[in-house]
Amino acid sequence: MAKLDHPNVIKVYEYFEDGTSISQIMEPCNGGELQHRIDDMFKKGTQQYDEGFICDVMKQTLRALAFMHSAKYMHKDLKPQNIMMVDRISPSIKLIDFGLAELFEKESSVSSVFGGTLLYIAPEAFGRGLEMKSDVWSAGVILYNLITGDYPFMEQWPLPPDKDITWWQSGTRKAIETQSHRDHRNLSNGFVSKDCVNLMELTMVKDPRGRPDAAQCLGHEWFKKFDKKPPPLSVGVSQCLDAFAGQPELKKAVFLLIAHQSSVPALQELRAIFTHFDTSNRGTISAASIQEVLSTAGMSHLRAARILHALDRDQSGAVSWTEFIAAALCVSVCNRQPLVAAAFAAIDQNNDGKAGIEDVKDVFAKGYESLWSELLPEECKKIAADFARSECFTRDQFQEYMKEHMRVIAGDAVAAVAM
Repeated sequence: MAKLDHPNVIKVYEYFEDGTSISQIMEPCNGGELQHRIDDMFKKGTQQYDEGFICDVMKQTLRALAFMHSAKYMHKDLKPQNIMMVDRISPSIKLIDFGLAELFEKESSVSSVFGGTLLYIAPEAFGRGLEMKSDVWSAGVILYNLITGDYPFMEQWPLPPDKDITWWQSGTRKAIETQSHRDHRNLSNGFVSKDCVNLMELTMVKDPRGRPDAAQCLGHEWFKKFDKKPPPLSVGVSQCLDAFAGQPELKKAVFLLIAHQSSVPALQELRAIFTHFDTSNRGTISAASIQEVLSTAGMSHLRAARILHALDRDQSGAVSWTEFIAAALCVSVCNRQPLVAAAFAAIDQNNDGKAGIEDVKDVFAKGYESLWSELLPEECKKIAADFARSECFTRDQFQEYMKEHMRVIAGDAVAAVAM
């Protein structure tokens, strides 16, 4: 799960395992479950959202699915309780609860392990087995929830006096496998557009062979109707990307660590910029897109290439969400003492208040030990003047090192890029 690096997938900072349980530390989501928004809208009778909100939530959900599926991950338990609102104001969401998620082998396309919540389970789960498009079915049920506050396939509830839960489960399964979705006045009275209803019906085609995948759903006309122009790539962000490229390798690695393990102030604008350039919905921005926007901002080809090389920390040929925010926020986070202290704590694994070359290598040098062994001694001397004698540096010295002034390109040398 820690490998699922996407703006709409919950980030796991750390986990702990004992004999009976696994505990995770995850980024905060203060807006509550999507289920709460649906309940507020339909059970309390208060108007909490419109079709634009529904479209925004579904676009983010399908983007997360398209990214996961491209990496061969299937969620298997997608429902409004497993979609968290980032805050109580914006429509930004995060997918959570990957307890049933499955990583498919390269040659596999169907899961042999049944799982999920009955009301959201696709019909193929009762036959040949769950597949990636089964998540799309679940997304369609969520869209129905958002439109109606109800469920598309469900046996009578509350239970009749002479029936039990087994009867209800059997009837609900039969409805999922053989019946059309339940009619609801909100599907035809103009509460939402015909395009919205059309996408919902496409996602709930019984045969997965006729059902679009998540990436295909994102090309639907409904999303084009509610497309918003993303904010421009500001001069300040371009300056930060350039400043990041000029930092020593150790500082770049620390900024990436901070972005991985902290709830850095990644503003909604950064999410919008990133997802706008993630045209393949794979959770990355291509090298060509990065170079194009930096050239448009007025940077030379050489400067743009240097920035791209610095951003692509894992040398994948593309820039991930965490790589992007590590660079875009480097100037602001370097002076945030709690974030820098947390990064030092990750390096100081024995918690003695000191760190040396081997501590740094243990965290950052995997696969590149010889290169880090060559570069680190001189860089550590910049952290601690007496490093040659003590062979270590302290937290205070590390914080002063991280706070050192960054050289930033002049604001009038670059321009904001409207996209």
